[in-house]
Amino acid sequence: MPAHSPQPGFALVRGKVVRLDEASISLLDRSILYGDMVFTTVVGFHKTVLNLEPHLERLRRHATELLIPFPWSNQELAFDVTSLLDLVHEDKVQIRILVSRGLNGGLKPLPNLAPEKYVIVTPSTSPVMSGLAVQPKPGMALARGEHLKLGNYPYTVKALLEAQAAGFDDILWVNQDGEITEGSTSNIFLLARHGDELEIITPPVYSGILKGTTRDLLMELLYKAKIPVTEQIVLVDEIPRFDEAFFTSSIQGLRPIKSIGKHRLHTERPHATFKHIERLFLTWVESIIGFRVEWQSGKPV
Repeated sequence: MPAHSPQPGFALVRGKVVRLDEASISLLDRSILYGDMVFTTVVGFHKTVLNLEPHLERLRRHATELLIPFPWSNQELAFDVTSLLDLVHEDKVQIRILVSRGLNGGLKPLPNLAPEKYVIVTPSTSPVMSGLAVQPKPGMALARGEHLKLGNYPYTVKALLEAQAAGFDDILWVNQDGEITEGSTSNIFLLARHGDELEIITPPVYSGILKGTTRDLLMELLYKAKIPVTEQIVLVDEIPRFDEAFFTSSIQGLRPIKSIGKHRLHTERPHATFKHIERLFLTWVESIIGFRVEWQSGKPV
């Protein structure tokens, strides 16, 4: 058999720190058998994690909603993350925290099942921040309101492969009522100009989205900068009225969109409003890290 290159990174598995390529979990873990788990993914630059507390709070809230026990404090989880960060000497890292309901082969959980916690830290690089061509896709009929961050992505993977075959880079989910919701792993913001007036819109939680931490952070930064942003239902038929759009996520940061379906956008123009919003976001990143970095690589600039 051909030799496999070692996977860089470290993991915390059942309280033990191991190299990622040496990590293993039980095949009876319910995260494998049933996707019975919640997770979150955060980014770190130069040993500093961005926006960790909101991620941990959301992780706890989603576990609680699914009746998955969550006995760890935020301080304990932050210590786990820091301990692994010290072992990975990279400018930019990705941290994934997973909480499984535990080890049990039957669909119905055993009483007093002990949850399992896994933390993974790996080097991270993002693709060059060129604009994305996005394909609107009808999603499964899901309940309105906040979606939980679960380890269940086969339909998303299938949709991405279909979009790629059609010449697109990503997808934009459309719910059963024709409202746009979110990208494959990101939230979306859309911008329109009406004369001198600027309109910035992001779909509301009511439309059925994951309430992203970067989405919430950016909205807060825009409010503080006195730049109006509105949570508003957007129908897929309304897309042609928008001039710019971008995705937000913890790993990709802010990612410009150059087209949605056949509608071309101006997000990549030198004087696009997106450029100002991106600078606002990167200034916040600099305030947390202590110096400016290139988002894709994490290298100081």
